[in-house]
Amino acid sequence: MPRSPLARLGGRRRSRRVLVAIPGGEYGGAERYAVRIAAAAAQQGWEVAAAVRPHASLAPMRRDLDDAGVRVLRMVRGERGRELVGFIAMTAAYRPDVVHLTLPWPLAAGRLRASCALLGTPTVLVHQVVPDAAELDVRHAWAYRLLRRRRQHWVAVSAYGSRMLRQAFGLRASDEITVIHNAPRAADNGHHPASERAPAQRAEARAALGLETEGPVIVTVGRLAAEKGHDVLIDAAERLAGDWPGLRVLIAGEGAGHDKLQQRIDEARLGDCVRLLGQVQDVAHLLRAADVFAFPSRREGTPFALLEAMARGVPVVAARFGGADEIVVSGENGLLVAQDDPAGLADAIAGLLRDAAHAQELAERGRERAAQFSEPAMIGSTLAVIGAAAGGEARA
Repeated sequence: MPRSPLARLGGRRRSRRVLVAIPGGEYGGAERYAVRIAAAAAQQGWEVAAAVRPHASLAPMRRDLDDAGVRVLRMVRGERGRELVGFIAMTAAYRPDVVHLTLPWPLAAGRLRASCALLGTPTVLVHQVVPDAAELDVRHAWAYRLLRRRRQHWVAVSAYGSRMLRQAFGLRASDEITVIHNAPRAADNGHHPASERAPAQRAEARAALGLETEGPVIVTVGRLAAEKGHDVLIDAAERLAGDWPGLRVLIAGEGAGHDKLQQRIDEARLGDCVRLLGQVQDVAHLLRAADVFAFPSRREGTPFALLEAMARGVPVVAARFGGADEIVVSGENGLLVAQDDPAGLADAIAGLLRDAAHAQELAERGRERAAQFSEPAMIGSTLAVIGAAAGGEARA
């Protein structure tokens, strides 16, 4: 029997090929997660390309992908049919062994899902933010179940998310959903000595931020979007300001909600107290300036910002979003308060400011808890799922 061309070349086959599809339009936590997975796959010897939208706001993401040695493919922008055909053409031309698709919302990227199903390309769908099942208006659950059977493997970043996906889409108990918790970068979750938050380092960090105050500093990090609950934090700041002279509330992040939040700050006459910082590159430096990390989010998966604050030894107060108790045990390694409750958030923050010893105890236990969310474990588990989905050897 004549030997195949591959055999004549010594049996060499190309590296397995993964297409990391990133459908979001902002460079937020879900998108940064996808970049980390793409970079890690490239380091592990995969041939990697990332499909991204051609928005100007995503230029930093494209630079990060390029720096990681990941080829960037720009999705077609246009009406639904054109986008669907464009992604099918992109996928067919690239011929990936598997697609990794990050979903910022369970019903997002329907056309991309359908494209993969039509081509029969194995696909790993990672669901980042999953709300209560009652909040999802899944009108055609059968269609999602049908697509799922077309070699699509679902991943949730919390056990809560897995439960809600099952309820919302009517999945059977035997339908597999892999739970892989998010994790902060190893550099953000390593051994950070207590000296990082010593008075001298705190003063240095505050001076770098232009904070001429001896008052307490509250920090939060997240996209400026309604689901992040920054409006609740602003209302809480209004309650706290009178009792805490020199209070500063620093909100790091960018997003479409900027103008509305700034208007709320101005109307409450909190311009000297609450600052919108925009995108902050050195979040670790920002956290050194903080007395408390507030996280009033309404919806989350396993939030990177919360874990990073805990890893850095900052006491945290978070809203009780779905899955919050998988990270924070209230009263043991942080505090949880009701959602949309400015008074409860203000009271919890004030309690930590008044009792430094308790705040420090929570912070130390929070650091220990964050260390259990390992970046190597997250990446290793995700690449294992991608590899299993690809199956066998790569196509020639």
